Amino acid sequence: MENKQNKKIKSFAVSTISKMEDVHPMDAKNYSRMKYGDPIATRRSAIQITSHLFRQPEITKYIHADKTIFITSSAYGYVPTASYSVTREVTKLLAASGVKIDRIKFVRNGDFSTNHYGTLSAEERAKKMTSRNIHLTEEDLVKIKDGFVLVIDDIAITGSHERKIHEILSQTEARDWAFIYLYKLDTELGNKIPETEEHLNRADIKTVLDLIPFFRIYTEYDLKLRLNSRVLKFILTTEPESFYDVSHDVAVKHLKEFFALIDDKILADVYRAAMSPDGYHADPKFAEGLHILREEILERRGLSRLFNKIMASIEENLNKETETPVLA
Repeated sequence: MENKQNKKIKSFAVSTISKMEDVHPMDAKNYSRMKYGDPIATRRSAIQITSHLFRQPEITKYIHADKTIFITSSAYGYVPTASYSVTREVTKLLAASGVKIDRIKFVRNGDFSTNHYGTLSAEERAKKMTSRNIHLTEEDLVKIKDGFVLVIDDIAITGSHERKIHEILSQTEARDWAFIYLYKLDTELGNKIPETEEHLNRADIKTVLDLIPFFRIYTEYDLKLRLNSRVLKFILTTEPESFYDVSHDVAVKHLKEFFALIDDKILADVYRAAMSPDGYHADPKFAEGLHILREEILERRGLSRLFNKIMASIEENLNKETETPVLA
């Protein structure tokens, strides 16, 4: 019987990057837009990942065996990550191809509203992995018994998250598992953080105003904004954190312009996410952004009543645990 504690990690990527020049500028821009919620870029990324996984015998052997594939994204709490949206699209593509699919979720508790990962060093990432509580629910633990789990993420930088998930799965009764990414940085480049990942993340997104094309309501082809934790932090942060960020005064000006252009429904969705149990509303660094958001909501006749309803439900939402993403 295989010793799962010593099981080798099976990890695949559409592209492995050893230098930034390996990524075509158009691919970098698509990746950047995907990370910040663009539904079209998200679908393109999912198509690339799905096509690649069908070329991996370690994965297709379970598909050909007509077995259910248990799919999950990287771990998240209430507000999902960009990889959740990509995983959602991959699931649709596999299901349309006749693959038997079931979804599971790695639940992440704690440390949601701190710096986005693009500004963290390898040491800081490793430390955060030890401080976060990542786990599967009892229901999912039973579900994956003797099954194959496919973990989908947009990028692998240092492998700290991969190792954490691998460790957890090694303690379950899952038969096998594998990881698949859009991009993976080689070891040397992966240690050059935060610059490496941040160049990719911000290739096409420099200010909050660059998000405007994504923040619309699509009525065709199931294309809608994929609000995620990165987008939420980006919107609510008014102090510069990255070498791409504008000054505080410019950020505030842009944020007011941005909120003024946003549809009522999406504006309300952003506020619900900010007030979720993940705790963005309790972090002082988001206080000014949240204040500007509230002011915009209260100025809109149609949203003032909704604002009161949201506020009335906040205490209830904060006092109960939930595993349902805000914009599933």
